[in-house]
Amino acid sequence: MSSMLREVLPMNKLLRHAIAFSAAATMILSVSAGAAQAAQKTSQGDLWSVIRSDSRFSILERIVEGVGLQWRYQGADTRTVFAPTNEAFEMIPGGYQDMISPTNDSTKRNVQALLLYQILSGRIDPAGLKPGTTVKTTYQKGKVEIDRKGSDIRYGGDYGGTVTGDAVSASNGLIVPIDGVPIPSFSDVDPKQADGASAE
Repeated sequence: MSSMLREVLPMNKLLRHAIAFSAAATMILSVSAGAAQAAQKTSQGDLWSVIRSDSRFSILERIVEGVGLQWRYQGADTRTVFAPTNEAFEMIPGGYQDMISPTNDSTKRNVQALLLYQILSGRIDPAGLKPGTTVKTTYQKGKVEIDRKGSDIRYGGDYGGTVTGDAVSASNGLIVPIDGVPIPSFSDVDPKQADGASAE
């Protein structure tokens, strides 16, 4: 074996070690970056921030802003929002445009009551609900039924919506997407008081 060949072989061995070390280092950095990214995904803002950042709720965002109820989705108190998706609002007969910019105080109060009916006190994960009917008091002060039959979960009975996805965690609660816009019984609550109501 020539002296040149004897020199090349150790160099190749060193090169293989260097490549292996580089690959291992790259893998470690990738795992670390992935863990950091996962942590960012679970470290979210409050309910209002999550609604604003999720394109499924862009119509809900506009309606909430239109009647000045952003503060109901903020604050430290834990709450759960059964939030209608864009598709839910688009299925409303006659449209939803009058909900975004109410033309009078009566309509504005009714829209506020509609939104507050979607909010419950506490962290209520649909996955943890028992089969049957659960009755809760909403931020609108009215009662709402949450029905579970197998994997199907419905909020608001016949005039409500069905859960369409996993709950989204926020710093002050959960957002649960639903495919309908729940209609409260306005006979239970004076809409004039709805914007100042809170859950029991």
